[in-house]
Amino acid sequence: IYVRKDGDDATGTGAIDNPFLTITRGVNAVTSGGTVIVGPGSYEETSSVVINRTLTLLADGLTTITTPASLAGFATDQRALITVAAPAVTIDGFGLVIDQPTAYYGVRADAPNNPARSVYDR
Repeated sequence: IYVRKDGDDATGTGAIDNPFLTITRGVNAVTSGGTVIVGPGSYEETSSVVINRTLTLLADGLTTITTPASLAGFATDQRALITVAAPAVTIDGFGLVIDQPTAYYGVRADAPNNPARSVYDR
């Protein structure tokens, strides 16, 4: 599944030549065990990107996820740019920019019996 800044969530299919616009749409469309490849750019999701199946989320180039101007779509007790709620999830190559004082996490691991490993804040 492909996501790019020139994609479209309404008409995109997730194909390389017809990508989605948001990471959330790509994550929701991918099958378990699949890969979401996110093109370069800065992505401002309207709520936490919730990963509820085994997948790989891969940045293809200089790719960042930033907190939106409004955190209205983020539950107060679960404010994170990415929430991992499944085992065996790989997130690779993203910059996470938290510029809101009330955004608590870059990546929140919520999967039961699945400790977060190798999560780096650079």
